[in-house]
Amino acid sequence: MDFEKVRGSLAHVDWWKMAPVVLLYFATHVARSIRLQALFSQPLRLRSVFSINGVGFLAINTIPARMGELVRPYLLKEKYDVPWGASIAAILVERILDFSMLLAMLLSVSFFVDLPSHQVEVGNTHVDVIGLGQELAGFFLMLGILGGVLALAASSKMAAWLRSWQRLRRVADFGATLIQRFDEALRWLFRNPKKALVAFLGTLFVWGTTLLAVALVMSSFPEIDVNWKIVLTTWTFTLTGMTFIPTAGFFGVYEACCAGALMLQGVDEGAAMAFAVVLHLGQFAYLSIVGLVCLAAEGVSLRRAVKGSWSAAQAE
Repeated sequence: MDFEKVRGSLAHVDWWKMAPVVLLYFATHVARSIRLQALFSQPLRLRSVFSINGVGFLAINTIPARMGELVRPYLLKEKYDVPWGASIAAILVERILDFSMLLAMLLSVSFFVDLPSHQVEVGNTHVDVIGLGQELAGFFLMLGILGGVLALAASSKMAAWLRSWQRLRRVADFGATLIQRFDEALRWLFRNPKKALVAFLGTLFVWGTTLLAVALVMSSFPEIDVNWKIVLTTWTFTLTGMTFIPTAGFFGVYEACCAGALMLQGVDEGAAMAFAVVLHLGQFAYLSIVGLVCLAAEGVSLRRAVKGSWSAAQAE
């Protein structure tokens, strides 16, 4: 990384232009809380769910391998007597909804975004490896989605099959329980179409405001020509890296994927890395501040919440 180029790019950033991004982050957090609230059968105050989400996302963003995911079920059980299984089921549905949006964005990038070509000569033929990669990615994504739908349709059989394992019994039972909880949550949603609609619309709002926030920060960098394709592609690459390589705080993988996506689309290295760092630190700072405030509101420490969540998971 050329630090001189990064510093040069940061010197031209219009910081005031990106200030409203805080409101978009807040709106996203509220939408996440409304969606999670809709996924529970028992009534919960929105303020309580907002606070639990604040603590949970602080844990997710500070603990590697997404081990902080267990904090929200733990706090919901400890503070509001929500059964562990119900919390796990709701959060599984929440994550499936988010992953579905990621798949939709990946398919959009694969089939509807024209990335700059990179020609390689193979024999007497010139092959666009970028275009070929997009087509192959789209094909395998479609196969993966079909496989996922079939797996969901046979979830009860999959759970029974896992429970029949004699080796790795504990792991198999845990996996079977997750599948069973998820299946129960989906069936409950189908019986409650209004709540399902709230969850679906909430998901669209969450990712719509997230993309708007990315576009707003990007527009503060004069070296970047902002359009919907560059915003969608950059955030899709970044989110994919964060999903499959969940480092602590997502540091490193976030910057590599975000800056790499921009450079692939012709953005200068200095501007690409400067944008990646600013976007990541802004999101991380917002989640940290909100999370610390929510920790104080709940009257718990992050260390206690993490340790308690791991103990609860082992007990289950």
